[in-house]
Amino acid sequence: MDAALFIMQVLNGLQLGLLLFLVASGLTLVFGIMDFVNLAHASLYMVGAMICASVTFVVDSFLWAIVIALPLTALVGWAVERFVARKLYARDHLDQVLATSGLILVLAPKRRKSFKKSSKSVAMVKSSRCEIV
Repeated sequence: MDAALFIMQVLNGLQLGLLLFLVASGLTLVFGIMDFVNLAHASLYMVGAMICASVTFVVDSFLWAIVIALPLTALVGWAVERFVARKLYARDHLDQVLATSGLILVLAPKRRKSFKKSSKSVAMVKSSRCEIV
């Protein structure tokens, strides 16, 4: 196995591990602190990534897309909290699981409609190029 491929696979594994940690820690914190079961946490993470990718295609700059996508994603999160989650705080955990599972079922087709099944690539940030020895 060539060293560059090995390093690339290690970085891919690290990225996937960090992604899983982010989703799991968000679910744990929300359930532990707020006593609210939000199974749609990963779907909201996906919505933020979709917004950032869509804005990147429009403005052709990943850094500006992050700056623009953050408030838009916060607005989506506020809407979900205001119209879905707030009504469930005093309810049973099963009701919370059912509602947030329904939110997953609503958000997943939106991703399929927006991005279809084809993958899209985003150009790298020009200042982030580095050589791996």
